Amino acid sequence: MSTARSANATVHPVRDALWVSVFVFLGATVAIGWLYFRACDAQMKGIREDLGRMARVAASTVDGNKLGKLRSADQAGSTEHRETLAPLVAFHRTVPELFYVYTVTIQGGIPHFVLDTATEQHALGFDLPMEASGLMQAYENADPFMLRPLTQGSVETTDQLYSDQYGTFLSGFAPIRDDQNKLVGVVGVDLEVSGFQARIRGLHIAAAGAGILSAAISVLLGFVVGYVRHRAKEAETSRNLAESRNVELIDELQENLDLIREVAEVNRT
Repeated sequence: MSTARSANATVHPVRDALWVSVFVFLGATVAIGWLYFRACDAQMKGIREDLGRMARVAASTVDGNKLGKLRSADQAGSTEHRETLAPLVAFHRTVPELFYVYTVTIQGGIPHFVLDTATEQHALGFDLPMEASGLMQAYENADPFMLRPLTQGSVETTDQLYSDQYGTFLSGFAPIRDDQNKLVGVVGVDLEVSGFQARIRGLHIAAAGAGILSAAISVLLGFVVGYVRHRAKEAETSRNLAESRNVELIDELQENLDLIREVAEVNRT
C-alpha cells in the first residue's frame, strides 16, 4: 500500500508568494507612515519651540510700564508711543523671518492691539505687503492661544497652521509685565511658514517614493519566494514519486517472495 504524501498538501507557491508580498508591504507601509508622522511632528515641534523663544525675547524688549500707559487711539504717533515701539522694531529688524510683531492688551474685556512694528515698515526695511493695526484697534476673532497668555501669563504657540491673504502662519505669544510684575499685555510674533510647508511636501514626496519602492520590493520578494517554493514543490513531487515507486517495488518483491515460498512448499510436498 502506498504512503506517499501529496506535494500540494505542504507546498503552495502562489499562496506563499502572496503572503510574503502582503506582509512585507504592510510592514514597510506602517514603518514609513510612522517615520513620516514623526518627522512632521518633529518639524512642527521645532518651529513652535523657536516661536516661543522669539516671543519671550520680543516681550523682554517691551517696557511694561510704558505699554500700560498707552490706552487711547489718540496717542498713536506720540513720543511715548514711538519710544515704546522702537525696541520692538529693532528686535523685528534682527529677525526678518517674522512677518508681524505686535502687542495686545485687554480693555473692557476685549483684546486690542497696542504696538505693531508694521507701522514702522520703512524702519524695518522689509519688502512685505504688511498691513498695520492701529493703536487700540479691537482684535477681532482673537486666537485662544493668545488669550491664555493675556489672562494666565503663560507662553503659548498655535498648534495649527492658519492662512489669510498674506500667507500661512504660526504664531507665538509671551506675556509682558510691568515693574510691579503686573500682567499688562502680550507680545505676538507671526511666522510665515511657506518654508515649513515646503519641507512637509518634501517629506510627503519622500514617503510616497518609499511606499512605491516598498511595493516594488514586496512584489520582487513575492516572485523570489514563489520561484523558490515552486522549485521546492517540484522537488517534493519528485521525492514523493520516488517514494511511491519504492513502495511499489517493495510490494512486488514481497509478492515474489511469497510466490517463491509457495513454489518451494509445493516442491517440498
